[in-house]
Amino acid sequence: MQKPLILLGLLVILTACSPSKAQMNSLRTEVAAEIYATLTANPQPPTPTATITLTPTVTLTATPIPTETPVPSPTLVPVVNGTILSNSLNFRDGPGTDFAIVVVLKKGDVLRVVGEYTDCAWLKVVTPDGAEGWVSGDPEFIQLDAACDVLPHGTFRPLNGTLLVDERRDFGLGQITVANGGTADGVVMLVNPTEQVVAAFYVRAGAKFTLARIPDGVYRIFITTGDGWDGEEQRFTVSPTYARFDSEFAFSTTPTQYTAWSLSLQPVAGGNETISPVDAGAFPPVK
Repeated sequence: MQKPLILLGLLVILTACSPSKAQMNSLRTEVAAEIYATLTANPQPPTPTATITLTPTVTLTATPIPTETPVPSPTLVPVVNGTILSNSLNFRDGPGTDFAIVVVLKKGDVLRVVGEYTDCAWLKVVTPDGAEGWVSGDPEFIQLDAACDVLPHGTFRPLNGTLLVDERRDFGLGQITVANGGTADGVVMLVNPTEQVVAAFYVRAGAKFTLARIPDGVYRIFITTGDGWDGEEQRFTVSPTYARFDSEFAFSTTPTQYTAWSLSLQPVAGGNETISPVDAGAFPPVK
């Protein structure tokens, strides 16, 4: 506040000297400019917006009930071998560079090829010592002794939290946390009232995952569990189950709170929700 006081003192001194009207107008302009510069040099910070708080979560009970599924007839898988051409080749847990490297194979190693993913971009192989994993199918790295189209789809376990479907056109603040305490992996699907799969994500056995940024709305939640995930067909090939939570799940956002649900794929103490089995043919397709 020192500058306004100094300017006021200067105005009094000039008044005593009887300045002209033109001088007074000029002085007023200078004073106004000085005051404006002082105020805008130190703008007040904006008022913080309301903090968003988490609404109480509800733990729900889910007890998947297996449905009758036909046992497929065994098919003959041709014996296909692959010889490593590059000096080294990473042997991974799954078909993708996000999967961990188990060991590095060397040039000349011969592998038994038991499956493929995305037109042999990745090959499921068995090493001479019996280890099963995945390698790149790039022809510069490995040479097959048969055509790719004779190989079946290779099954694997996607990484926990892998988004298999993401059709969110806008993003809200809703969250859903799913715990899978069972021995089989699971896929959780959010379906909107028009029966469109808005999001589907993979939850490994013994793990949990939180899907955030869910748009406001009402959703049905479908789940499928099993083993032997076929990434091409987007389904479990071993002991699949199909079910749906009986309740609908609403997500809403206000200036002070948003919705967060907590679900369990297995029965838990204090759970307050049930699920019903769904026929495999009526289950929403993941892909």
